[in-house]
Amino acid sequence: MKNAGERGRTLADGPSCEVAEWLPHELSPVDAAHEATVVKTWHGPDSRRRALAEASALACVDHAHLASLRGLVDDGRRLGILLPRLSTITARRWLAARGALPAGEAVTLLIPLLRALVHLERRGLDRLVDLASGVTLDDVLFDARGAPIVASLRAAAASGPERLWRTAGGAAAAGRRLVADVTQHLSPGVDRDGLADALSAEPPPELDELVEVVFALAEPTPLTRVAVALDTGGEGDGHALEPPSQGPELRRRLDAVGRRILDSLRTIRPRVWVTCGIVVASCVGALSLLAGSGRDPAPPSAGPASTAGTAPTPGTAPTSRTGETSGTAPTSGPGETARATDPVSGDKAVLAGDDADAAFRLLLRLRAACLHELDTDCLAGVDEAGSPASDADRAAVDDPSRLGTVAVGLVAGDVVNRLGGAVLYDARTTPDDEPASVLMTKTEAGWRLRSISVDAP
Repeated sequence: MKNAGERGRTLADGPSCEVAEWLPHELSPVDAAHEATVVKTWHGPDSRRRALAEASALACVDHAHLASLRGLVDDGRRLGILLPRLSTITARRWLAARGALPAGEAVTLLIPLLRALVHLERRGLDRLVDLASGVTLDDVLFDARGAPIVASLRAAAASGPERLWRTAGGAAAAGRRLVADVTQHLSPGVDRDGLADALSAEPPPELDELVEVVFALAEPTPLTRVAVALDTGGEGDGHALEPPSQGPELRRRLDAVGRRILDSLRTIRPRVWVTCGIVVASCVGALSLLAGSGRDPAPPSAGPASTAGTAPTPGTAPTSRTGETSGTAPTSGPGETARATDPVSGDKAVLAGDDADAAFRLLLRLRAACLHELDTDCLAGVDEAGSPASDADRAAVDDPSRLGTVAVGLVAGDVVNRLGGAVLYDARTTPDDEPASVLMTKTEAGWRLRSISVDAP
């Protein structure tokens, strides 16, 4: 096959695989908008099979905390896969260098990894990929934001006639092992009784249960000393997290990074203006509707919309990602989680129907559950694709430390105005009780949230 690039210097070389720079002959706008690319190859006579196996697994996933497959190439020596360039510092080495880990950082590290395992399980890959023993802290690296990324998915040999088919449940076992490993690094003052009880429970907890237990530990806080781990050039002790302070090699790398950032900005800028234009158009449309109405319309005849958003009873409301109680989250227990990620036919009928008020209340509940689960697949059925609401919610899911910037809990209010397939609603945030405005539109897929704005106090 003809390659549009060539192999560069080796970044990491281990017993089973090797990772090297991948230098494209021509930098397309798509390449410029991404981080740098690396090529990963395997040693041994079965290197081609292992490359194809991992490429097949990565091609089936779409998650912010799983390495994304960018291509399959022959680097002149072996078949390799193209991946985004990540740090050369594993999560295990980062933890060793970090020392005593605050509870908030443990939440920020674990929740994305657990959600990635949930994604793999829902895609059915827990039967095809060696998750039970193949996903450890040594397989977790960090991207340019400092977010943890599962960097490899290994298809291991299995006994029996179906060589690549294994018993389900590996994702939950991997999640329990990750939680146990991170728990060992928690600061002495952290209350870890809940984690210890969950890990020793019989039967062992599933992934959804682990997510709840980890979130109960503390509010998530940003990880420290991660973003500087992008280019240490190989193995070393924990101090390799800090970049070298001088030298021509560092200047060459900084120049390359500067050029890549400029190219990326040229590509991204039109998208930013389009997004801003959409937001402005939505605001202008809402103001026009308000000006044309002349007065506040009466509440819908079906009854006050706010009755569906009453705060749940204490002790049953799920905790939002900022440690707040969501007034719109489901209160019926674990069954509601499945409802949010795979709505029943009744919910689908509401979203596709003509009762905008019922659809609005349902969307607020589903959105709170989606954010509670950090599930982008779930949000695809709540937010309009490409809308300001979708962009903000997905950014918060990708980086849980930003959940405090979005209104997770919203209580439905009255209709401000309607125009065709667009309805503008009043709402209140919980628990702060701040006024908000929500624009909902009718798309081909049904009712979806388009924009959410919270009025400044």
